[in-house]
Amino acid sequence: MTASLSQVSQPFIIAAHGRSILFQAYAPFVGDRCPAFYYYPIDYFLYTASGSEKSPCLMRLPPCFDGGDKNPDVDLYFHPYRLQQLRSMWRDDIGLLCRGKGEFVVAQLTFGGQLCVLHRKPGEEEGDMNWSVENMPLPDGDDIPNLLCGSWQTDAVVPYGGCYLCWADCYLGLLFVGVIDKRTKPPCYVPLPDGLDSNCLCIDPGYPDPARRVCVSESGLINLICVGDRAGCSVCASSYSAFTITVWTFTNLREKKWMKCFTMEDSKFWAALDFDKRLPHVLPEFPTISLVKPDVVSFRLNGGNKLFWLIEIDMKKEVLGSTSLYIFEEEEEEEKCSTDMAHWRSFPGYFFVPSPFTRYLDQHAIRSLELSEKLQNIRLEQAKEKRFVEE
Repeated sequence: MTASLSQVSQPFIIAAHGRSILFQAYAPFVGDRCPAFYYYPIDYFLYTASGSEKSPCLMRLPPCFDGGDKNPDVDLYFHPYRLQQLRSMWRDDIGLLCRGKGEFVVAQLTFGGQLCVLHRKPGEEEGDMNWSVENMPLPDGDDIPNLLCGSWQTDAVVPYGGCYLCWADCYLGLLFVGVIDKRTKPPCYVPLPDGLDSNCLCIDPGYPDPARRVCVSESGLINLICVGDRAGCSVCASSYSAFTITVWTFTNLREKKWMKCFTMEDSKFWAALDFDKRLPHVLPEFPTISLVKPDVVSFRLNGGNKLFWLIEIDMKKEVLGSTSLYIFEEEEEEEKCSTDMAHWRSFPGYFFVPSPFTRYLDQHAIRSLELSEKLQNIRLEQAKEKRFVEE
């Protein structure tokens, strides 16, 4: 008897790069017994959307057993992975780097010092792919080993420069690891911009930080967005009314330099929101920079009563862009509530993975972007007229 799919968690997107999306899915058991949920084995898949000359492709990655536990009483359940359990890989520690012609790297970094890499080279057959696990050299610096093995919490993993994956802790810094040809070299550690406080206010592990975010643009630039006070400390309390939104861009790996791009005070933020009277004046959360428009940052606004807004702010023009209202509906149709519906209703407005993936599916996302740009231009003209009248 196969385990009911309603007992298996939905697939979860881990990372995206270019036309490809990496996601995990729990594999149902085959047999007459169904043990606890956490025994379900995990499969990893890479889906690549169609391009100008290629058809879409769904590839199941080979399982990695290196470091997996061996327990005969439990291994019996792991169809088709009998005799040994898979390596435990927390999804927040996994990154994806794609390089064209079918080449890609999936890598997991544990801050006990191990790097687990699956590198598919151009022209390599799926059956020839294998994971490699090696001890990673630690970067230079007396305090780095204690930092990485103790306080570090990965908030994002983003590709950089065609051969690096960057593991980011929004309160401790960036760690660049060569995953193509340079894995024998120590990774490069980059601290955060001067003046930022290193104390994280978000204490729930596995929960995204509501005040800071590291993102990568389509051009490959790494950006750090922070919602904080004027002393560089993160602001998370929803009742906090005084804040500053700051965007930095990482400019040089060799010199480890950051450049401050935009700063918006709370008064400017409220003025932008005033163009839509429905929007609540609450602390913006979960900033995410646009993949294709580096001046635009999206936020979540908690409206209370099981609803929230997703909004875009042009940091350069200081105007409001697109807005979307989301409402939780857990209480409706309780008798028909399935696992799929429960996941849809509990969508919290974070865990976003910026990706140009929708470009390769249809034209709806592109038309939506064009309408958003027109709306933003209208609001910009309205803002200019308002300032002119006030002056």
